Amino acid sequence: LYLRYYYRGGDLIPWPFGGFHVFDVRDPAHPTRVGGYEPGHGLSALEVSGSYAYVAFYLTPFQTQTGLRVLDVSNPAHPVPAGEYTSAGGVNGMTILSNRVYLAGADGLKIIDVSDPRHPTSLGSFQTLEGAYDVAAAGNYAYVVTGQDFEWTADSGVEVIDVSNPAQPRRVSLYRTSTAAARITVQDQFAYVISNLDPLWLFTLIPAGDTLQVLDVRDPANPMRVDKGNLPSGEGSDVAVANGHLFLPQQGIYRIDEIPATGPTLSLKKDRNPDLLELRAQSPGFDDFSLLTSTTMANWQAYATVFSRLENFQLALDSGEPRNEPARLYRASGETLSPAAMLFQWKAAGIPRYRFRFERSCLCSPKVLSAVLTVENRIITHVDDAQGDGLPVTRVTLDSFLSIEGLFGLLQSSLGTADLIMIKQDAKRHFPTWIYINSNAQVPDGGVTYRITDLVAIE
Repeated sequence: LYLRYYYRGGDLIPWPFGGFHVFDVRDPAHPTRVGGYEPGHGLSALEVSGSYAYVAFYLTPFQTQTGLRVLDVSNPAHPVPAGEYTSAGGVNGMTILSNRVYLAGADGLKIIDVSDPRHPTSLGSFQTLEGAYDVAAAGNYAYVVTGQDFEWTADSGVEVIDVSNPAQPRRVSLYRTSTAAARITVQDQFAYVISNLDPLWLFTLIPAGDTLQVLDVRDPANPMRVDKGNLPSGEGSDVAVANGHLFLPQQGIYRIDEIPATGPTLSLKKDRNPDLLELRAQSPGFDDFSLLTSTTMANWQAYATVFSRLENFQLALDSGEPRNEPARLYRASGETLSPAAMLFQWKAAGIPRYRFRFERSCLCSPKVLSAVLTVENRIITHVDDAQGDGLPVTRVTLDSFLSIEGLFGLLQSSLGTADLIMIKQDAKRHFPTWIYINSNAQVPDGGVTYRITDLVAIE
């Protein structure tokens, strides 16, 4: 077991220094230290592969060149320097995969060939949008956590870089986290991002808020957040996942399904008139969550996905549901899919030609617009039984209606601007059955509702 450590300097030398210990853990109940290594300055990352340990360094005023050092640990009691790669700008994080070392630093991502560990050579580099704090690699992709001085910016998040040609890496996507991200690991096509970390002391991080975000990266061009959670406060400078557990220095080991999910606080107010049901949510703002419902508390079902930019707001409920069913209970869950991910599911259902009833309701003219639409390859080809406020519409324009793909496009374009979006999905074919978009919550009854019913595939 190779354990990285650091210690803080005093008033005259406030930068952290450290190294790593080597433990014999053949008897896990009684680990024994057998050796170690201390380079004499800040060690920021450690990876071990075969008989070699790879260490990276922070940049301090005492160093003009930093980078990667390779140690021969064939004798764990006496690590011996074997090779070195120098780099300007310092290194904040590192990972190794298939004879390549990936370095994350102030000037982005560097890719190093270590097929000959004694002579590391550069394969390529990529300038990220912000400084790079950590990197994970899987397959032909590097997942780079970026930000600016551990503070959130518009480009903070995870950049996914295609490194199949290391001489010409290219960005395939950027997942923008809502808070500053700092550490990442990838396991079984999921990325685990430790985020919202505040700098308490140089190179020492204390998590706060939504400290864990889990991304589905099976489609690297479209990372999807599938969960988030809170981790206990404490210094955390690394993250690892194995066998369904999350490992964090000083904070401990957590079963992934036991990490408390974050989400809003719900409150329900019900008048004697069943039409006056008021469900409110209070959250830190810019939040998204799944609204679940149940009549028994034993079997919770998905009701809607909520995207909100508000701290305290009333949730819209589908007025088209029957009123004679048992009383509903509601709760919030952090597991959500983005509109882009929902569209991906709809496309995977493989329904290029279909027919459905479209209905739009708003404080506009007409207040209720409905029709039966026929769609082929995303294009509306026929409009039948068009009605406005219950009366036939004689002059029909296709621009007044939206296909399923058009509705997903509307959702995607509204995601960063609307105050509140709610979506209900068909459980099997994944098309939206009900959509509520409120672009400005300050306008009473200013939302627009879309209802999709009677969808059938056309052979």
